[in-house]
Amino acid sequence: MIEVLIAMTLFGIALLGVAGSAILAGQVMNQAHARERSTLEALQIIDSLTRVREPSSGQRLIGRMQLRWTVSASSSGPAEIEVIVEYPDGGALRTARFRTTHAHAGS
Repeated sequence: MIEVLIAMTLFGIALLGVAGSAILAGQVMNQAHARERSTLEALQIIDSLTRVREPSSGQRLIGRMQLRWTVSASSSGPAEIEVIVEYPDGGALRTARFRTTHAHAGS
């Protein structure tokens, strides 16, 4: 009887470990999804801005994700485009920054 009780206790502990791992894996997957979505949205903004001859700064709200972009024109060279994405990641608000240059702006 004691062996069965010990075996059930060990089995219960193992199940708690598996459940904890599943919860952690779910959290990591949600974080990866949020980061991927924010990156894709930023890349779409960058792609659309690089196709325009004279891009301008702006912002967009997509659900709870906020995108802001600035275009810094340079008189001597290409303009710089910076996209800042703020996105919810579980309980935290994360920020990602992306930078590129625009060959045609200001020319």
